[in-house]
Amino acid sequence: IWNFNEESGFSQVLHLDTPKNVVPGSETGELTISGGLAMPRINRVGDGGLTAVLASLTPLLTADRREKPANNSESLEVFRLLPGKIQSILSFKKEDYSFSEHPMFGSHRATVSILEALSKVQLYFSIDPDLIQAIKRWVQLRQEDDGRFTPLDADVNLAQTNSSYTSAKRNLTPEAIRFENIVEITAETVIALYEIGIETDSDSDTLQKAKIFLENSLPNVESPETIAAVTLALVLVRSATAAWAIEKLRNTSTTEAGEFGWPRFTPKQDAADWLYESESEKTFKIPFVTTVEEYKASLYALSTFCIIGDLKSAQSVARFLFYRSHMLDNHYELLYPAVKAFVEYDALAKDQHRSLTISLATSGMELTETLDLNKDKPSQTLYLPSLPTKVFVYATGAGCATIQGKTKYSTYSVSGKTPLLEIGSEVIEEIQPDRSSIEEIEGKPPTLKIQTCFK
Repeated sequence: IWNFNEESGFSQVLHLDTPKNVVPGSETGELTISGGLAMPRINRVGDGGLTAVLASLTPLLTADRREKPANNSESLEVFRLLPGKIQSILSFKKEDYSFSEHPMFGSHRATVSILEALSKVQLYFSIDPDLIQAIKRWVQLRQEDDGRFTPLDADVNLAQTNSSYTSAKRNLTPEAIRFENIVEITAETVIALYEIGIETDSDSDTLQKAKIFLENSLPNVESPETIAAVTLALVLVRSATAAWAIEKLRNTSTTEAGEFGWPRFTPKQDAADWLYESESEKTFKIPFVTTVEEYKASLYALSTFCIIGDLKSAQSVARFLFYRSHMLDNHYELLYPAVKAFVEYDALAKDQHRSLTISLATSGMELTETLDLNKDKPSQTLYLPSLPTKVFVYATGAGCATIQGKTKYSTYSVSGKTPLLEIGSEVIEEIQPDRSSIEEIEGKPPTLKIQTCFK
């Protein structure tokens, strides 16, 4: 909730649903109301891979921000499970101290993520310093003479590099896409190494060489994710070209309406487009799709604006991310950077003069409550009398608050994952027929790229 003491107030409806196959009587629900931007809970992340284990460490980013005693039990739960999580992470370690989901393929990106996560975990759990130094040394030895870090086999996004659909939309050649991938991984490495801290001359030299490479690469990058990652990296290392990078980021991420958003690569219309225009509105509409790359780019942008203290731009990015938060339900790799970025945003957006009155009511009026929030008020929990329901929220006054709904239930569904077996599949790309082609005129369906997993 953001409200600026406007007479009209702020209103929103929170939907709390349950699936059709829920076991009767097993459903429970609750609301957590917190002053300011709060992330008191992270959904449990299922086991089954390095990405999921990393995502399960996300609550550590907010552990020291939890109010007590309201969330004390949840904090204890995080720390209780920590040793097991560390063991799970170490099970993916290779002999050379790198990490990867697949035993046959190396991953620079995964190793850098593990290095940053273990450095954070050190605050709460004893980690062998030699292990962290060995991982850092592996990363540094991969740096080339010009400062770049190159992707390994597991880092190559096949859906991006092999897709003629993506290349056509962005007008990038395969060589250009590979270059952007190199620049992006170099920027991500700089961000992680800076977060860990500069301890030796070797650390400083690594960052300096990478900074020069990113500065030289900045004029040639075009994709949103790469531009945003490079900008954040250059801002962190206080590059002389950081201001130019920020300007390029703003230009790339500003829509025609003047709001935050990423460019849409709309195909040109031709004479056959009349076949697809409606009678009421002679415009060709492209469906709006949010991609993982755009969401990740937005997280980099949010961190950048928070670091430079631009609250207005940060608010615009936060709003963009909030309305696309469903991405976090299926893409665990976004959880850790998302919470990290919003923790930075929370530090920037502290409303010391908060004075909010929040009225809550469920759709059947079984629960009605009015709460007054100031900067010192701890989080409060309300239990919902029934599910499914809608919670009507109305706020007056000034300040920021967070309302999070949580539902628990049992279902009759059979799980696709057990300790011994995991089966999954997903559509990773939908390739539409070319505009005005014979295939499209004949109404042929799009081509689907399907990724399957069997463990």
